[in-house]
Amino acid sequence: MLLAALALNGYRLWQHIYRYPPSHYPAVAAWLRAHGAQRVASTVGLGLAPYLSKEVQFTSITNERQLGALRRQGYDYVVLDAYWQVAHVAQFDSLRRQPPLAAWPETRLTEPLLFLEHSEFTGLNYNQTLDWQREAAQDSAQLRVYRLGPR
Repeated sequence: MLLAALALNGYRLWQHIYRYPPSHYPAVAAWLRAHGAQRVASTVGLGLAPYLSKEVQFTSITNERQLGALRRQGYDYVVLDAYWQVAHVAQFDSLRRQPPLAAWPETRLTEPLLFLEHSEFTGLNYNQTLDWQREAAQDSAQLRVYRLGPR
């Protein structure tokens, strides 16, 4: 019985912590670099920031109404980072309806544990958090790039 419990717990650890493939944030940064991005905005999340070169200006936004000001400031691209779902900042409907220039999956942003860790701040209860997480996990891509300024 003890061996079965240990095996189950080991499997659960692997399933929720160790099984993740490498992050796609470096691929997003490489795509932006290849397309000459100088100023990049991201929705809520900061996961992209460590992978951008120091020459790229980066900002994080919490509402799509901020996009107009960023466009006027010369920002090139916006990355719809699904961290907005984890943080339950549902402010990016019009952006989500547009076709992205590029998209990548980021399975780490769909994990139940991540959503549960944030539920203290989202105001959602346990069941609401897991419902929100299941909805987010059905999306095929968690990182999407959109053109913001003229080119």
